[in-house]
Formats: sequence, structure tokens, C-alpha cells
Amino acid sequence: MNDTLRPSRILVVEDSDVQALELRSILESNGYQVDRASSAEAAMDMLNGDVPDLIVADYQLPNMDGRELTRQLRLNEKTRAVPIVLMTSDQRVGERAGLESGADVYVPKSRDPQPLLMRVSALLRGRRHNRQDPGALFRRGEILICDSSATKRLQLQSLLSKDGYSVNVISNPQEAGGVLDKTHIDCVVVNLLDPVFDGLDACRHLSALRDDRAAGRGSRQPFLIVGVGGATASTDNLLKAAFAAGVDDVVSSTTDTELLRLRLRALVRRQLMMDEAERLDEERNSAREALEQFRILVEGVTDYALVMLDPEGQVSTWNAGAARIKGYRADEIIGQHFSRFYTDEHQAAGEPEHALRKAREEGRYEIEAERIRKDGTRFWAHVIIDPILTESGTLRGYAKITRDITKMKAAEGELQVARTALLHAQKMEAIGQLTGGIAHDFNNMLAGIIGALNLVKRRIDSQRYDEAGKFIDAAQTSANRAASLTSRLLAFGRRQSLDIMPVDVNAAIASMQILLDRTMGENVKIETHFESDELWASTDISQLESAILNLAINARDAMPAGGTLSLETASATGRDGKPLVAIRVRDSGMGMSRDVLANVFEPFFTTKPQGQGTGLGLSMVYGFVNQSGGDVQIESAVGKGTVVTLRLPHGNPDDVREASLPILSEGQGEGRTVLVVEDDAQVRMLILEVLRDIGYRAIEAANPDEALAVLDRHARIDLMVSDVGLPGMNGRQLAEIVRQKRPDLKVLFITGYAADASVRSEFLEEGMDMVTKPFSLDVLADKIRRMTSGVEAPTSRIG
Repeated sequence: MNDTLRPSRILVVEDSDVQALELRSILESNGYQVDRASSAEAAMDMLNGDVPDLIVADYQLPNMDGRELTRQLRLNEKTRAVPIVLMTSDQRVGERAGLESGADVYVPKSRDPQPLLMRVSALLRGRRHNRQDPGALFRRGEILICDSSATKRLQLQSLLSKDGYSVNVISNPQEAGGVLDKTHIDCVVVNLLDPVFDGLDACRHLSALRDDRAAGRGSRQPFLIVGVGGATASTDNLLKAAFAAGVDDVVSSTTDTELLRLRLRALVRRQLMMDEAERLDEERNSAREALEQFRILVEGVTDYALVMLDPEGQVSTWNAGAARIKGYRADEIIGQHFSRFYTDEHQAAGEPEHALRKAREEGRYEIEAERIRKDGTRFWAHVIIDPILTESGTLRGYAKITRDITKMKAAEGELQVARTALLHAQKMEAIGQLTGGIAHDFNNMLAGIIGALNLVKRRIDSQRYDEAGKFIDAAQTSANRAASLTSRLLAFGRRQSLDIMPVDVNAAIASMQILLDRTMGENVKIETHFESDELWASTDISQLESAILNLAINARDAMPAGGTLSLETASATGRDGKPLVAIRVRDSGMGMSRDVLANVFEPFFTTKPQGQGTGLGLSMVYGFVNQSGGDVQIESAVGKGTVVTLRLPHGNPDDVREASLPILSEGQGEGRTVLVVEDDAQVRMLILEVLRDIGYRAIEAANPDEALAVLDRHARIDLMVSDVGLPGMNGRQLAEIVRQKRPDLKVLFITGYAADASVRSEFLEEGMDMVTKPFSLDVLADKIRRMTSGVEAPTSRIG
């Protein structure tokens, strides 16, 4: 294949649109095929596909700069041999820094394109010498090390390999001929002070081989010879002898590895550039033509407004795109300040000055904002302003690119409206499903309660008291089912009140053994596997037991012909590195399909026949575990069973407090006064009746204001029983106000739902306790007795 059939491909990595267009014009006018990436990340993506013959990268790029891009490419087997040219206008970045980054050539940015074109041409010489493959097949450099010391050979080989060279080694000069016959060596490194062979004779021998090959090499460059000496290598005699023997350069010592690397780079680069000097005038003329082509290109662009500004912001150039987008002819706007494109409010806010200052200080200004056309109409514009600096870093002006994105903005607005409508429709659908399921179940339960109470009333009216009991039991059963449903809904919504404490999950599961045996039946084998004797989690023990029982029942229903239920515990670690406790409930049942698995945590979703499940079991588990600070994971496949993993925060057993409870007598309420603050009249009436039944003096208040008035009138109040959800201030805020005057007053909170009371240990202080609605009157009475008698309920534990 003739090399002229395919032009060399160059990838330009430049974030400035203006400078990228200029580079493209210059390189393409010299016969190169040019691709462009606007960032280092975009270049990496492009290089994953096709590899160019050469890369020209800006040293200063956003996020990942050119130096880091070069390092990444050198680590990649596919791209480490691609020649790389780094460019920058920052005078603070010297040649050594540019070379140390791993690039082949460092070129300061200049208006004269010849230095860049000369170096690009030299680096691509390998393709002109019948080397047409890009990427790793485009040879970067072949080095031959001649040294009798295996240690030194290995040291130099390791050093130079890191620079991407292909390194060969020989122990004496006589082996050089064989290597040179097989490989196109660019440079031979010889130990001038080798203890085994004469380093100067070796250089003469290699010089003769080089001259022989140079005479018949055609278009191939002869190899270079670099001598490496010891501390005395800098003496005039040795230097003269070495250069007389034909070396191209001498490095004083292998210990100065950085100098050796830079010298080798410079020598190879000089070797490739030798025949470029005579083409310099021709390339300069080509560059002038390229600049003229670039000017024509910029003026011909109509989709972008390409504008040059002077350092003060006056318009100095105006292309056809600017005239089309903004409505001004070039003679109307050149010499005018660019702020006339800004809206009145943006001008008043100093936005034009801010734009130039940010571009000057940060290297770029980019924004999407409204701008003004000549006719006064507004349009949405995407604006980029880049500073233009001289070689010395002096500001010459700014390059400003504007694109009209009005249609795109309108499309985005329409899309956002459609998304909002879709989300609203989905939300309403979800609410409809939820309320429908709740209404269905509550209607069944209310029918049982209302019907049973009607029958009780009839039996009482007809004085048939002996038949009232079974209807009262039926009403209580329906009411308890309603309470259970409410609890599950709160669990799903992560709004139930949890009594968080350290729990030994192994002991908790063991304590459920009898219950699980009876629940699962004879056909299901129950196994337990504990990682250690004790595993402590921070959770609500009653909710944990309920969750395990729910999962066990689901597992039983998934194994109608019997199977194995495995309960396992183990330590785990969260994504944030915090310790967790994992509880796995594993069954050997029928499993679930992907479609079913995607919906298992949704409320009222169930695969059981109608009337055999509420569809709240897994949603309750999900809500409870998440409210506890953990997470739930589920794995299942049809025919392969199901594994549900509950991961709960780790608990500290040292935080457990135990106490023995004395038996309290019925008459302990005598002489004590309790203030009841409850806005629901029926609930308040029930609490007052309980207090009077057990001998307490009860004072009622329907809201916080009445409660504060009662406290002002009565000197002695032994206990305040308050609902959390009160009109105006809530019960917790009321308690804080009361305790400012009566710091020792004990408070018993009653709650059906309170977001702030979702974790009791965070909600309650010393001398406070809580019961949740609906509650047993016996439980309420017991709580009141213990708090007024000074006997606190213990922090229960399983373990």
C-alpha cells in the first residue's frame, strides 16, 4: 500500500472551539486528516475505538489535564506508542515539565504554526518510511543497551521501558550485529568504562556498523550512539576520545537517570527532524495559506456566532453566523462593546464585566442565558468566552462563540412538562391503588365491628345478656385486625414508633422456635445457622419478631408440599463501612419470577388467592428495617426458592439495662393526680375512666393551652398523660414548656402516628415513656402505676 493513499490521522485534544478550529485548518491544509476531542475524557473514549497516528493535546484541559492524559495513554498497551505533542500558552510550564509528562514533543503555543508542523512531520516520519499502521504498531523507539553487568542492563532496561521504548540488551559489542540485522535500532547505549570490554573500541565497532547501514539505508535514519561513563567521564580526554570514536552524546553517569531520559528523547527527536529544516520555508508558506483558509472558514460559519473581542470587550471581528443570529451587519457592530447583546437586567447586574473577568482569571466563561437581537427580541444563547494570550502571557483579547438554543430550550420545557404530568399520573395511580386496598380491608373490618355492636345493643335491649359476649369478642377481633393493618401501614411508611434497643438476634430467633414449629407445620423442616454465639443488633425486638414471622409464613405458603426453612445470622458491612447484622430467611419453595420480584414490596401486592393475604407482609418488613437504619435484600428464581436478607445496624450489648419489676397493687393511685391532655373526646373519656377505676384523681385538658392553665392552678400534678399529635403545639413541645417550670414532672406520651417519635430513644428523655394507639387499657394502667410509683419499665433484652 502506497503511503500517499492514506493521509496521517491526527487527534487534536483542545477544549477551546476557536483554537481547535485553527489547529484543524492548519493541519488539514498540510494534508493531515484531523479528528477533535473537546476534553481528555472524550479523547479516552475515542481511543477505545480507533487509534490515530499522532495526538496533539492542550497542556491545560478541564478535569484531566494534558499531562495526566499522556500518563494514562502511556499505561495503555493500545496507545502507549502513539506520538504525543503537548502544547500550552502558559509560560510557567517549561520544556522539562513538558517532556517529563511523557510526551514526545513540547511546543509552546504561537501564532507561527511552523514549529508545530515541523515536529509533527518529524514524528510521523515513520509512516513515510513504509510504516503505515497506527497505534502500537507505529514504532516509538528501539533502544539497544550494551553492558557486561546484568544489574546495570536491568536498571537501564527498566528505566527506558517506562518511557515506552522497546529495549534490547547485549553483554558485549560483538552481539550488536545480530540485533541490528533483525531490529531497526534507533539508539545504542554503551558503557564507556565497562570492566569486561573496551568501551571506546565498542563505540568504534558500532560506528562502523552504523556507517555501513547508513550508506545503503534508503530512507531510514542511522542509529545513534550514546556513551555512559562514570564520574571521570566528564574529563576532556575521555569526552574527546568518545566523540572521536563516533558517539552522538555522552552522559556522565547512569545515576542521573532523568538527564539520560531527556537526552535520549532529545537525540531521537533531533534524528527525526534533521531533514525537516530544508522544508521550513515551504511549510511557512503553507501555514500562511492555512491561516487564510481558516479566516475564510470562520467567516463562512453560519450556525455559530464567532466573534473576537479586544481586551476591553470591543468587537473586532464578526462572522456570517453572528450576523444571522444577532441581526447586525459587521459594519454596524465592529468597534461596539459586546454588552449591547445583554438584557437590561444583566447589564445592571454587571454580567458582561463578570464574564470577561471569569474568562481571564479561570481560562473560560460558559453560560446559557437570554440575549438580545438587534430588533429587541430575546433568544436563549449558549455562550463560551475564551481568553487569547500572547506567548508572554499578555491578554490580546477574547474569542466568543454564541449558539442560538431557543428551540432546544423550548423542547426541554415541553419535555419537562410531559415528565411532570407523567409523574403526577403515576403518583395518583399509586395513591388510588393504596387507598382502594385500605378501603377494601377496613370496610370488611368495620362491618364486623359495627354489626357486632348492633347485635350487642339488641341483646342488651332485650335483656339477653348471656349472648352479648360472643358479639363483643367478634367486634374486638375485627378491631384488632384493623389495628394490625394500621401498624403494617405505618411500618411500610416508616412512621411507626420503634423501641430501639440492643437485641441478641440469635437468642430472639431461638425464642421463636416453638411458635415457628407450630406455624410452619410438620412438612417444613426448620434449620438455624448462627455465625457466632451472640450477634447484637440495634432494633425493636417486637417488630423484628413480627418481621421474621411474616417471612416464615410467606416461606410456608411457597412450600405447599413441604421443604426447608433456614434462619441464618452473620456479620455484615454497610456501604459506608459501618458494621451490620444480617438475618437471612431462606426457603426451598417455588420461588418468584422477575416480574413478581419487582413488586413484592409494594403495599397490597400479593400472589395469594383473594381473602388469604393482605399484601402488607413484605411491605411492613421493608418499612420496619429501613426505619431501623438497615436495608432489605431479596433474591429468588422460579423453582429455586427465595432468600430474604434483613441487614440491621450493629448493637452494643453494654447498653442493655435490666431491672426486676415489683408487683404493683391496685390501690397505688390513691392521693395522686394525673393530667390528661387529649384532643379526641372519646379517647380522653376512656383514659379518664381508667384513671378513676384505679384510684387516681384525673384532670382533663383538650389542648395545650388548657393544659398550661391547669398546671398554673394546681400545685400538685404527679403525671401528665399527653397525646403527641395535638392542635397547635405538639405533645413533645408542651412537655418541654412544662418541664421548664416542673423539671421533675413525669410524662407519658400517647401516639398513633408521629414522625418525630419514630425512634423512641431519640424522642424520649428521662422520666418519659410512651404507649401507642390503639392500646390495651390494662397496658395503659400498668404504665401509669409504674411511672407514678417510681418503678420504670426495664429495657428488655433477648439474650
